[in-house]
Amino acid sequence: MPGDDDATTRHFGFFVAGSLVGVASLFVEPLAERSDLGHRLRAMAVLESSQRQGVGTALIKAVIGAASVAGSSYLWCTVRPTAVDFYTRFGFKETQVQIAMAHGSFSTMVVTIPSFPKTLL
Repeated sequence: MPGDDDATTRHFGFFVAGSLVGVASLFVEPLAERSDLGHRLRAMAVLESSQRQGVGTALIKAVIGAASVAGSSYLWCTVRPTAVDFYTRFGFKETQVQIAMAHGSFSTMVVTIPSFPKTLL
């Protein structure tokens, strides 16, 4: 994907017994309507057989922590309707922006990094 090899891009993997079961990527990509530094979480996925076992939680905590260390004010992502509740648990809020893609409709969600409970990192 565009930006995958940028020096500021970070890729995260979660391994179980040497097998990759979850991934997430973090990009410097501010929202058009904001002037402060923002990061985008993109391409987060967990194998179905490893879902509901803490893999997604570990990945999101790692990504938010990395965005915080990088000085980001916020983190945003596009989310399938079935995943909105997952992101809400971490303080993400839906915006009014909906994105239609070839494989469905997505909500845009944003979390302000300073408001993220540090105890969750």
